[in-house]
Amino acid sequence: PGPPRLELAAQRTDIASSDMRGGLHRLLSRASSARAVLALHAAHEPLAPVHLATCWSRLGRATGSELAHLRRGGGKRLEPLRRATHQSLRRLDAKGVATLAHALGRLRLCGGSETTQPWSELWEGLEEAALRCAARQTFTPQGLSNTAWSHAKAGRRAPALFDALAREAERQADGFNSRDHAITAWAFASAAHAAPSLFDAIAARAGAAPLLGQCSEQSLSNLAWAFATAG
Repeated sequence: PGPPRLELAAQRTDIASSDMRGGLHRLLSRASSARAVLALHAAHEPLAPVHLATCWSRLGRATGSELAHLRRGGGKRLEPLRRATHQSLRRLDAKGVATLAHALGRLRLCGGSETTQPWSELWEGLEEAALRCAARQTFTPQGLSNTAWSHAKAGRRAPALFDALAREAERQADGFNSRDHAITAWAFASAAHAAPSLFDAIAARAGAAPLLGQCSEQSLSNLAWAFATAG
């Protein structure tokens, strides 16, 4: 069911009373629930690409029953947002692309069935957008790691994208923190995508004393598993 009229009215009132710069962004990013995010999108579409990315950023933080609710029925509650995002993919910047990728990886709406086929189309468009960002060298280290992680988590086979991400991650290896290294290594090992030069760069950087001392137990575990799996 759609959001209650009172909730939509309250969201419109909040927008009207917000300053024109950043008001919608703040409302979206601080929304108390996924339902509130979708209410804002319904009330104020079409949204600018930056606001679409903010919607996905908030949805990507969903957990537990809220996350299960969003996944139910092949993500049918997200259909208007999916459609709007697909139409705006070429206008997303690298941060927006990485944000969308991370949210989709969390939601695990991967396509492959009749109910989730539209999500395959969004993933394909996302892969093209990520390839453009990698070619333009506009990803941050976190953006690279999140994009690789999301595709591995969703089981997306995207060899051209993983090759491009590997080249860019190797180029930026000195700018990665321990968590970025661990997530990237995990993603490539999980996707069974060979990237020996990248793993050499990660080993040299992540094994250095300053970064090694900053590694959490989870990051150390991910690194160990990734190197053992990748061989």
